[in-house]
Amino acid sequence: MKTSVSIRLFCVAAGFCDGITGVLLMCVPLWTLRLMGIHTAPTEPVYVRFIGVFVFSVGSSYFFPVVRGDQGSLCAVFGVTTWIRICVAVFVIWAICGGRLVTPWISVAGVDIVLALLQIWILMRIRRYRG
Repeated sequence: MKTSVSIRLFCVAAGFCDGITGVLLMCVPLWTLRLMGIHTAPTEPVYVRFIGVFVFSVGSSYFFPVVRGDQGSLCAVFGVTTWIRICVAVFVIWAICGGRLVTPWISVAGVDIVLALLQIWILMRIRRYRG
């Protein structure tokens, strides 16, 4: 069964959001962190670049169901990325509460929680229509 246009657009938007952020973190890590409102960074930018690779890989995975166009690949990508987003959000909130990350990192947790919830909602709708 094919995926709807609105779900494909969601995938493209999520993919570009994380994909571009990841590329920026890899190429200009300190500038990107400042753009996010984060003015404290590791002394070695390679750690932020490493995070950028991870963010880019998650973002680019959203293009797989867009290219394939089937609900099986969409469910697989959403299942994995939902779990990743929940894990990242929980870690970021834990680190902020423990004073290990500065407060502006909450934007990362917020985006991840919102996208995870949207993806869960989409997966529930797909499951309901499949019967």
